[in-house]
Amino acid sequence: MYGVRLDSEQISQTGLSMPPTPEILRKHRKAARILLVDQHDRVLLLSSWFETRKCIIWLAPGGALEADESYLEAARRECWEETGLEHDGELPHVWVREHKWMWDDCPVHTHEHYFFARVDRFEPQPQQLEEYEAEVFRGHRWWTADELRDCDELIVPGDLAELLVPLLQGELPDEPLRVGV
Repeated sequence: MYGVRLDSEQISQTGLSMPPTPEILRKHRKAARILLVDQHDRVLLLSSWFETRKCIIWLAPGGALEADESYLEAARRECWEETGLEHDGELPHVWVREHKWMWDDCPVHTHEHYFFARVDRFEPQPQQLEEYEAEVFRGHRWWTADELRDCDELIVPGDLAELLVPLLQGELPDEPLRVGV
């Protein structure tokens, strides 16, 4: 319906169309993401174009940590930059995800931390996208778990629909869970 889902090997071979920044070329990239879920149990995902693979990827708002920034601080900043929402409420730390992938011809090992927030539905308005983000940004969408399961575009992580179920039921982990690609 929306494209193709890629397995972990295909994801690791996916390259972006913009030149890698000095930060992305570091051996390990630290990043934070925020799962924004509305009153109807829909999660907000942003889409970006991957030129090399000619596909769209959907993922939670987020990005790399800046110098001396915590994962939580990065999640809040990225949320505002990519959606316009300033979330200063509680943000439970729910997942940790490590994955290896390619940015053009450069291997990247990313260590992401995911935070969870219940929010009223809003219309995202990006506030401060980097030039390369603006080039590949394609939009946003509020998704139900069923819509995620039926989607054949690249959703990250690939098992997002299943991972969301306990969170939607109010079952937040005491410690962040390790999730896959």
